[in-house]
Amino acid sequence: IRSHSIKEVKTKLSRKTENEDLVNQVVEYLKQKNYLNDTEFAKSFVASRLSRHFGPSLLKYELRNKGISSDIITQVLKDAVNPDVELSVARQFLDKKFPENSLLPFLDFQRKAFGALARKGFNQLTISSVIDERRKKK
Repeated sequence: IRSHSIKEVKTKLSRKTENEDLVNQVVEYLKQKNYLNDTEFAKSFVASRLSRHFGPSLLKYELRNKGISSDIITQVLKDAVNPDVELSVARQFLDKKFPENSLLPFLDFQRKAFGALARKGFNQLTISSVIDERRKKK
């Protein structure tokens, strides 16, 4: 069972009842008992998504959609994703998606790799760095 953000819990409860006061009371109770904590949810979410090769931009987008505040997003990403981690995750994704022994011509590889990494939420500097590393290996 995965944890949920406060917004997700409110949305789920609102589908079950139209009584907003009841929904707010339940959410407050869960927050007091520390069953709901957006910061802990965000940390867990980021760790989970990093293992699936998500970049910082996509993580930020998904956390925002889950109702996490900008302050929490900034702090969690600052703690979890430094440039070395970002490069490492991008390399892992690239190695998985495009093995080094691939017969793909380099220009095709470069175009496809750039698009794939951008869709995963990596910035242009990170993408260029990992593609350059790969070019230098060949």
